[in-house]
Amino acid sequence: MKKIAVFGSKDSLEGLKKIEITETDIEIAGFEAIKFKETEFEISDFSNFDWIFFGSKRGVEFFFKKINPENIKGLKIACVGKKTAEKLNKYGIKPDFIPSNYSSKHFFKEFSEKYNKVKGILFPTSDLSENTLENDFKSKGIEFKKITVYKTICGDLSFLPDFDGYIFLSPSSFKCFIEKNPYDFLNKKIVCAIGSVTAEEIKKYGIPCIFPKKFSLKEALKFTISKLGG
Repeated sequence: MKKIAVFGSKDSLEGLKKIEITETDIEIAGFEAIKFKETEFEISDFSNFDWIFFGSKRGVEFFFKKINPENIKGLKIACVGKKTAEKLNKYGIKPDFIPSNYSSKHFFKEFSEKYNKVKGILFPTSDLSENTLENDFKSKGIEFKKITVYKTICGDLSFLPDFDGYIFLSPSSFKCFIEKNPYDFLNKKIVCAIGSVTAEEIKKYGIPCIFPKKFSLKEALKFTISKLGG
């Protein structure tokens, strides 16, 4: 019996219930690695910005808990992918830009090639977000303002049994895992990320990491099972 552990937020792990695994010798367990809490933030003047970037559907959710969508009419919207775009659609917003392949490097490159006259960018995000995009745009003299609209809190991962495969659904899930656990042993395991951004974070720690071409939980599971010989 091969065992796979999946680490993510409560809502991202909900998808495990809908995925049918035909292999009978595979056992899958989900662990709530991260939780989220809204923060106090205030912004009433959007005149310095002509773009708002959303890096996750959660950023969309927490931003619009405090901001009326009517207040950002006239601003252009960029987001990282399909799920975030779907969340924006619920607020009556259609994104103006979505990169073909999301990583900070691709986002910056594709956006810069398409738009060369940008006044300022507002980036509602979490307290754990990287500064890569901010540094890239500021290097071009473009105002880039990050506002923390939610905090990421680590779940209880203090005791975990041994698994053959480890799947991380976000960079934060991985960060919380290594905060609570030694991680050198992962070098001898199959470690899979749901996408390139999470894979980049894992590889920073010298851990070999795979990820499927299609960034979804189902594909990550199928890919991990195939690598385990399932």
